[in-house]
Amino acid sequence: WRNVLTFFHNLVIFGLVCIYAHVPLTWATLLAIPAFVLIFVNGIWVVTLLGLLCSRFRDIQQVISSILQVSMFVTPIFWAPTQLGPEFRKFVDYNFLYHYVDILRSPLLGHAPSAHSWKVVIIGTLLGWWLTLYLYSRFRRRIPYWL
Repeated sequence: WRNVLTFFHNLVIFGLVCIYAHVPLTWATLLAIPAFVLIFVNGIWVVTLLGLLCSRFRDIQQVISSILQVSMFVTPIFWAPTQLGPEFRKFVDYNFLYHYVDILRSPLLGHAPSAHSWKVVIIGTLLGWWLTLYLYSRFRRRIPYWL
């Protein structure tokens, strides 16, 4: 919840920057609302799954931290996907995290995200929840012993 509150605080600052930079408000901008909901729903299953795994295997926390740092540079967050050129475009398309960034970033910039990004995120959400619920239902009685 702390991160959600921080997000809304930064959203106010983003609104002021958009006004200053003349970012157009279009109907595609409203797609940021369902994108935020999808990312929030994904965050719940990711936290539940990682909490389950980290309670069983103590070293996973450091592995996840390292993977997260590397993924920040591999995913087009600090750079635009167009900078890679056409020969490396598939690299971005196969990056799972790019689609999560795209469905929220594109509406905030006044563009509609691609339908492919929505499909990847929705399929990722369903598969993630399925895996989390399966593992949690199978191992929930062992969690107190792991802690």
